[in-house]
Amino acid sequence: MIFRNKIKYYRFNNKYILIFIIASTFFLINSCSVKYSFSGASIPPEVKTFSIQYIAIRAPLATANLNQRLTDKLREKIESQTNLVYSTGNADVDFDGEIKRYDTQPTTITADERAAQNKLTIGVRIKFTNMSDSELDYDKTFSRFEEYASSGDVDEALEDSILDEIVQDIFNESFVNW
Repeated sequence: MIFRNKIKYYRFNNKYILIFIIASTFFLINSCSVKYSFSGASIPPEVKTFSIQYIAIRAPLATANLNQRLTDKLREKIESQTNLVYSTGNADVDFDGEIKRYDTQPTTITADERAAQNKLTIGVRIKFTNMSDSELDYDKTFSRFEEYASSGDVDEALEDSILDEIVQDIFNESFVNW
């Protein structure tokens, strides 16, 4: 008889412990004030919009539409990886910048002193402004490069590969707070 009462007592306590754990977990999850996504981005809930100002070309050798391609890639990345909405006016977060570097340098020289490999480097200065938390603001230059055969020309695919890496770096610096 005593054994049966102890079993009922433990079952009774286990139910309440389980209910307490479930309720605590529910309240803990709902009390978090940061949005999380599968991209690793953590964006405060008050941030709902973003804007990208005109990105000027300051590098003399850059192709004419490089700034527009950079802007489009950054916008597509933010829209696909977050719930933020693009705005042409005032926004909660703002990107402004310029393409500061676009140059080709030889990296490998042949026996007859000709370049066998070249390196294209693109550098972009971005000023990021977060209207809800100015501690997250930054003004930083992002630079990436790709090597290519000197017998080939710099083409849009090579530039796009570099721009994709730069856009990923900008996205990480802006929204992934490790």
